[in-house]
Amino acid sequence: QWYQRRVRDTVSEQFWFCCSLLFWSAMLLIVTLLLQLLLLNMSVRADGKGEVVFLRYKDTGCGGNDMCDFYFKNVKIAIGNGPAVTFYDYYVADEWEGDSIPNTEDVDLSARFPNPVEIELKTNGTVAILMNVWDSDDGFTGEDDLVRQIKGTDCLVDFSTVSTMNEWKNYKFYFDQSNKNGYLEINYRITECDDRFTLPGCNFCAPTYYTADCSVNCVPTDHRHACNAQGQLVCGDLYQGDQCAECKGRNREGDECRCKKGWHGTNCDLCIDGHYGTDCSDTCFPKPNAYNCSATGKKICFDGHYGVNCSDTCFPKPNVYNCSDTGKKICLDGHYGVNCSSDICFPKPNVYNCSDTGEKICLDLGSSAENDCEATTSAREQKTLALLATILVLVTILNVLCVLLIVVICRHDVQCS
Repeated sequence: QWYQRRVRDTVSEQFWFCCSLLFWSAMLLIVTLLLQLLLLNMSVRADGKGEVVFLRYKDTGCGGNDMCDFYFKNVKIAIGNGPAVTFYDYYVADEWEGDSIPNTEDVDLSARFPNPVEIELKTNGTVAILMNVWDSDDGFTGEDDLVRQIKGTDCLVDFSTVSTMNEWKNYKFYFDQSNKNGYLEINYRITECDDRFTLPGCNFCAPTYYTADCSVNCVPTDHRHACNAQGQLVCGDLYQGDQCAECKGRNREGDECRCKKGWHGTNCDLCIDGHYGTDCSDTCFPKPNAYNCSATGKKICFDGHYGVNCSDTCFPKPNVYNCSDTGKKICLDGHYGVNCSSDICFPKPNVYNCSDTGEKICLDLGSSAENDCEATTSAREQKTLALLATILVLVTILNVLCVLLIVVICRHDVQCS
């Protein structure tokens, strides 16, 4: 049992050891992939393109009358961008046999190298030429001699001064500035700048591009927004929002954020002349000789003008009428009618009174309003004659009755006697 338990423990330990080994191997693989992705993202991105043409190599480095049998190895163009460097290699034989140029100190490189060499440029980067120049012993005893070693820190090509696209510039790298007998001569030019950059040297941000690496694009508009040095939108006075697409304030509208109808002012918070109310939708425009407007847009009628629009008029007339608050004429005593100018009636004691409409009400039934209720002479006479005729008729009737009464009495008396 002890042995079985020991075997079981050993198998368990080996199992967990294998699992741990697999786990850490997977983690190492993941980290490796991440690092490769990181390095890929850190690779130099071209900000422009250019060309280099190798023209001439002249060197008296072999000394005396001995001419060199030159050949070149490890020729490279290095594009520097801080710690990241991209190398452009092109044809150079690793072995010197058949590639050396015997007995010369002046080599035409234009035909020997695959010119032009296209390169990618990096803003404010470094372009350097590297090469090793050897002298072949060409079968003699001894070893080949390293005549010249041009390092990346020596031969620097200044692309930053190129201000014209596709224009060739010449550069001679002198090995000894004191005698200038030996040099490497090249031509170079810029053929293209990325859309983000412009000349000289593809070192400056093109219009509408900002920040140190010109990676931020910002296109200013005439009125909506501008761009600051970091390429961030700076909204104009009338706009707001992430893209400056919103009008600032509630009383603006349209692409140009003009004040809505009825508003004006820097913040569109003032009603234009003649507009009133919280939304400037009420209107009131003063009318000469009729009304002015209050601070709230109400019409203030001038004296003698009444009604909603001050279009009704009433001007008091001395001794004829006054005006009510609504502009109606209030006729003074004795004046009647719409304009208090007709049907003038002043009551006359014992003769006539006046109705509500100014009509005369005669107190004497025999009079007429047409005559100011004054009785005429003929009327009086007619009245008197009528009265006398009535009396005469009454007297006559009485006489007749008396005669009849006497006759009756007499007849009675005769019979009695």
